[in-house]
Amino acid sequence: MPTTNPYHSAALLLWLAAALHAAAPILGAPTGYLIWAGLYALLAMGLMRGMRWVSYIAFLVAGIGGGIMLGWYWVAFGLFQWWSLLATAICWIAAIALFGALWHAPANQNGDRTTG
Repeated sequence: MPTTNPYHSAALLLWLAAALHAAAPILGAPTGYLIWAGLYALLAMGLMRGMRWVSYIAFLVAGIGGGIMLGWYWVAFGLFQWWSLLATAICWIAAIALFGALWHAPANQNGDRTTG
């Protein structure tokens, strides 16, 4: 019986974060957010494949990226301000989901959790 991917929900959240960051230049953010969008998309692809080492990197990137997005809240106005809060929340929820998936021991080939 195939095991389920513990990183699937975090991957979907990172895809959403990538879409929000790709739309950022339309709302007035610097075009550098397209680089963040590409990074989130690459990390989401790795998570969809179940790569545990990618999840460690994605955890750090989502946490730091959420903090950077929160910085835009104080300099943005109107719709862009709400967009930055949404992007921050999505990044941090993805980081929390990754923390939960990484906290558990990886499953072996039988689907059982190993202890060490």
